[in-house]
Amino acid sequence: EVWPYLDLTQLYKLNWGVKGKDSEEYKHLIKTQFEPMRLKLQDEILTKNWFEPKLVYGFWHAASEGNDLMIYDDKGKELERFKFPRQRVGRHLCLSDYFKPAKEGKDVVAFQVVTVGDKATEIIDKLNKEDKYAESHYLHGLAVQTAEAMAEWIHRRIRSEWGLPIGQGKRYSPGYPACPESSDMEKYFRLLDAKKAIGIDLTEAFMMVPEQSTSAIVIHHPECEYFAVR
Repeated sequence: EVWPYLDLTQLYKLNWGVKGKDSEEYKHLIKTQFEPMRLKLQDEILTKNWFEPKLVYGFWHAASEGNDLMIYDDKGKELERFKFPRQRVGRHLCLSDYFKPAKEGKDVVAFQVVTVGDKATEIIDKLNKEDKYAESHYLHGLAVQTAEAMAEWIHRRIRSEWGLPIGQGKRYSPGYPACPESSDMEKYFRLLDAKKAIGIDLTEAFMMVPEQSTSAIVIHHPECEYFAVR
């Protein structure tokens, strides 16, 4: 279910380092070498259970106040507060703008965290110790992109549960242009109880362990878009 959402361009070019700009030579390399290798590696992963896909997601009441987004439980108690930055130039966009103001009532927001599990990291480390650097490199790249594909898979499910039309609803990850504060990840983890739910840890530098994991806030507003604050 997950692998159909792989971004193969990212996998081949960014993670695996295949050179070329969609030339005939590049297409030939993909068709004759890297596509067969990927399919063989995927079969091996399934046979040996190297990936252990896990995810947790949920919906909360929410409301905005200026640049702030407040998250509430079912009884109206504030659980977390996000302070999103606003563009200083241009349209002065801010993620909080996509939510109903607190004085007008409650809105809704979703959060998600996914991982391919610890076993992938263990296998990658084992291959490196055995000086099998190429195998480690390709497995690592596929693990990273599988986590991204999982994020897309659950993002689509969230949009389906909301009943949104195709194209509506965006996801944003801490550290990226619209919400650059990586420490917001701690709030995601508290809301979702991610460590207990799927065994993911968060370092003091707000890096997820295992590395092949992603997190996001999902916003349903029909006008939400991707933008950079800085």
